[in-house]
Amino acid sequence: MPRRPTEILVVEQDADVAEMISQCLGEAIQANLSHTRTGQEALHSELTHRHDLIIASFDLPDGDILDLMRQLRVSNKCPVILIADNPTPAQLVEAMKLGLRHVLLRPFDMVELAEVARSAIRAARQRRYHRLRYHRLRLLTARIIRERRDLRQRVDLICQDVVRSYRNLAHKVAESGVLTQD
Repeated sequence: MPRRPTEILVVEQDADVAEMISQCLGEAIQANLSHTRTGQEALHSELTHRHDLIIASFDLPDGDILDLMRQLRVSNKCPVILIADNPTPAQLVEAMKLGLRHVLLRPFDMVELAEVARSAIRAARQRRYHRLRYHRLRLLTARIIRERRDLRQRVDLICQDVVRSYRNLAHKVAESGVLTQD
């Protein structure tokens, strides 16, 4: 089955930075990139199109990135890479709880961004693969248990029929007197 192209959402108010990120990742990962300038646009974009990776600026013009991450987590658990100037440790801890994959401090290296993005996408695909495999194994196990229970019930019915038939035969033999010859 062919793999669908990687979808990346870039949430950055500076159009030049967003264009550099788009060019870099478009070439390095061959990904489809979407760009939004605000958190609300990002939410709308995520609701209409599922992304594999979100790269967002820590400073959004319309709100807090942590609130955006909380809202995005409801529909998509994809990895998030933040671009920040000077985040506080408390902000970073909260972002990590919400699924932060990596933080790049400005100015950042585009090669490092490409490597971090590639690594995040690879890890997310592995998690999705393992989750899907686990789900399939659970379904298979449930089916095997169901079929085993059904088979056990059938065997029990056959055994009951054999025992009943044996008892009937023993009763008929005892009534016929074949075994009592003097």
